[in-house]
Amino acid sequence: MNHTVRKRWRNAGMVLLLAAMMPLMLWRNALESSLWCDEIYSVLIAEKPAAQAIDQTSIDCHPPGYYLSLKGWVALGRAAGIDPGVSWGRLPGVIGWLGLVAAAYFLGRAVFGRSAAMLLAWAVAIAAQTAFVAKDMRPYAMAYPALFTCFMLLLALRSRRRQAGGWMLYAACAAVALWSHMLSGPVLGLLAIMWLAMGVGLHGTRRKQYLIGGFIAQAAALISFLPWLVQLAASVAHLANNQSWMTPPTVRNWLLVFGLWYPIGRHGGEGAWGLNLATQVALGAATLALPAAALVWAKLRQRRHVPPRWKRLAAWGIGLAVANVTLLWGLNRTGTLLVFHGPRFLVFTAAMWICGLVGLGQWARIRAGWRPWTAWALMVPWFVASAFGIAMDLKIETHQGLAAALGPMPPAGSPLYVMPTELMPFQRRTLARWNARPIERIAGIPAGTDRVSVLIMNQWQTLNTERDWVVLRMLRSGRLAQASFPHFIPPNVNQGDLDYFTLIDAQGWNHHFARQLGADGFRAKEPAAPARAMARIDPRDLRMRDGWHFMQVDADLQDYRWSAVPKTKIQLPRELKPGRYVLHLNVVRAPMFSATTRLGVEPPGRNPPYFAQLTNGLSYHVTTEFQIRAGVRNPVVTLVHPVADANRGKAGQPWMIGIALYDIWLE
Repeated sequence: MNHTVRKRWRNAGMVLLLAAMMPLMLWRNALESSLWCDEIYSVLIAEKPAAQAIDQTSIDCHPPGYYLSLKGWVALGRAAGIDPGVSWGRLPGVIGWLGLVAAAYFLGRAVFGRSAAMLLAWAVAIAAQTAFVAKDMRPYAMAYPALFTCFMLLLALRSRRRQAGGWMLYAACAAVALWSHMLSGPVLGLLAIMWLAMGVGLHGTRRKQYLIGGFIAQAAALISFLPWLVQLAASVAHLANNQSWMTPPTVRNWLLVFGLWYPIGRHGGEGAWGLNLATQVALGAATLALPAAALVWAKLRQRRHVPPRWKRLAAWGIGLAVANVTLLWGLNRTGTLLVFHGPRFLVFTAAMWICGLVGLGQWARIRAGWRPWTAWALMVPWFVASAFGIAMDLKIETHQGLAAALGPMPPAGSPLYVMPTELMPFQRRTLARWNARPIERIAGIPAGTDRVSVLIMNQWQTLNTERDWVVLRMLRSGRLAQASFPHFIPPNVNQGDLDYFTLIDAQGWNHHFARQLGADGFRAKEPAAPARAMARIDPRDLRMRDGWHFMQVDADLQDYRWSAVPKTKIQLPRELKPGRYVLHLNVVRAPMFSATTRLGVEPPGRNPPYFAQLTNGLSYHVTTEFQIRAGVRNPVVTLVHPVADANRGKAGQPWMIGIALYDIWLE
């Protein structure tokens, strides 16, 4: 077979890969039944104003890069007349998947040749973990292909004379990964070790180019991330909390990463088609055992020369994956950071692990003098495990969600009021079964209607809008309906996982009160500031990065925020000129922790702070005087107080609270 014919067949292999996978990817992305709680989190963050989205992520382990990108992507769709939904929202993941395939093929071709690059592209593209990431509206969809591209660039640039463009791409990909997911940091650290080790092994001008180019690229990525480094402590604190859903950091689970979750995917271990855990692990273990055994046999029987590039691919691919898994496993095992989640958090080095398996197979093939097709044969267990993993994912994804649990739902065609409204386009086809309406339309329910069905699709209370809090509190307080009966969908769900919907059967509907809420814009009441007040702060204006929880609304339609840390800040809205001032605060203390709460108030210019002893009751009005001797441009009030876990003794993560702030004004 001449070179031209071989080239056409290899190009046909890429066409076949895209023809086989793209329809499956697009169909899978359109499945509303697979929309889960973490994707809902992404959508609701992206629907917030940019400033609120950034503030919200300041107390999360993920930087805001992915959420702001999703926000821009959804806005782009709306500008083009495309109503957002699961297909559009997940499309960037497919674009990232195409980028990953391109990195495997084109960068691999530059180092390993067309045939090996084709095998790399196939093995990485159809991996169950890769396919799942491509359909998931989560930061992994950007970070995973970006980190893999960095890995392939390190291999490809080592043998190139012109490297400037490659290092620019490396810097961009590293920055994308850092801004998307905090756990990209350890992987980029391991890639830096790989860059340094491979650069030292070069000689002359090429060594200098490689080391200088890599240093500049990595420094540029780190500098781009500097604005978010101020939030690093909060992200680390978030990861240090009790994450009840983490995988126990046992030796068995460390091994299962490579024998189960990498080859079979996130749902590896769940029974399907009669294959129990032991059978799945045996299949997963074969993905490493076959190329490794072939290499051992070839080393014992043959002594053919193997180009170093294959040894590098095998060593660095497997070595980086093992190092990353061991690092996160060790951090979790020592209690430093709870980051060992076998099916999910370790995915960033899955594609590198696949490259290592391909490298082992090629190493064995060349050492033994086998024909090129044997490298594909050695990867057959991987292809089988990947196909099984994707099939199992699809079986689960097509049998969940609203469509799979219609028992408690009202009859088809019935009115159904949905909250939050922003999620309705992402369940458009599923909700078409009923006469679904935005939650705002409860203000216009026809007179005489006594029974109303309200579907709550968001269980992340931290992401509730003011509108949603108003409706929820009024339902629970009995002011909007005489009785409200919740039904969980699916009915036997573990509510600690947040992966469920709630149907509220509201009976005895209060039409007058609903119309009043609508006329007020579903907003909480704003306390009237005294006539002598020169400045007032509403709980809406407090920021989570200053130590406050999300805004809530009480049964009297008053908005408030709980403090989350022992030292919280309040940014005053105006410059303070020299003079004497009086600060007023309306607060509620958490009475379940102690009989007395000591609240310290430190206005600008006052040191030491004023301390108030809050005893007996729940609500308090605290005042303190202070004097400004020189003008203050950005005045800040600091509150010092104890916090405790409100979820003490309950399952799930701790929820630290101290005092609830209702109102603050300055005279």
